[in-house]
Amino acid sequence: MANPVVSTLTADTWTKIQTSVQKGTVYNMLPGQRVFQTLRATGQAAPTGDTEKVIMPDKWDLDIASAADVYVFSPDSAGKVRSDFI
Repeated sequence: MANPVVSTLTADTWTKIQTSVQKGTVYNMLPGQRVFQTLRATGQAAPTGDTEKVIMPDKWDLDIASAADVYVFSPDSAGKVRSDFI
């Protein structure tokens, strides 16, 4: 994907914002709004519940050993994130 990527989040729905990445940064474009994140092995099905979600800081730096798909979740209302990945 081109960088940066701005993704609009639908309330209460997991949104895939990047595919097969290892290093980069995700920014919450609505600071203070609750946004959660999770990683899935590339090609795995999207998350469907609450068991995998981890609160995402307004700036989330990611550096992992194996490529993964990045998902974010905004429980309260529509949200927006920007992602820059290598």
